[in-house]
Amino acid sequence: MKRYLHIVFSCATAAVIGLSASAVSAQRAGGGGRGSQPAASATGETVTSIGTVHIGRAVKADGQPLPAGTYQLRVTERQASPDAPGQTPEFERWAEFLQGGQAKGREVVTVVTADAAKTVLKEKFPASGSCRTDVLKGGDYYRLWCNRGGTHYLVHFNIG
Repeated sequence: MKRYLHIVFSCATAAVIGLSASAVSAQRAGGGGRGSQPAASATGETVTSIGTVHIGRAVKADGQPLPAGTYQLRVTERQASPDAPGQTPEFERWAEFLQGGQAKGREVVTVVTADAAKTVLKEKFPASGSCRTDVLKGGDYYRLWCNRGGTHYLVHFNIG
């Protein structure tokens, strides 16, 4: 029962993040300014490089095993699908984890703008330009939280 409550709470939190981020986005002119230099991937889509991250334990990324290790993290312009009820699609993207230039896994990343982060994120933020990882309550989920120029990128993995 606790596991289901945790999942419901996580979904509700994500919905609040999406709604808050959407409101902030509507107030911003131009919609850009995420503090990153977009680059093109091999497929021609725009990607944002977040930096080097260390995943401290084996996890499941998009249902596939992703071993513990050090990866280059980048966020694509592709919106995560299928759409989840209550989510704001423009703030749910695919994150790719690369080693040696090869994609080793992907998972949905929630993008939270700096203004929305002050409202919806209750824990202490990682310092700008850094990432942190946490095993979440119940031990079933592993969170990667990166702060790049005030924009927060949150990836939640199943522990597998």
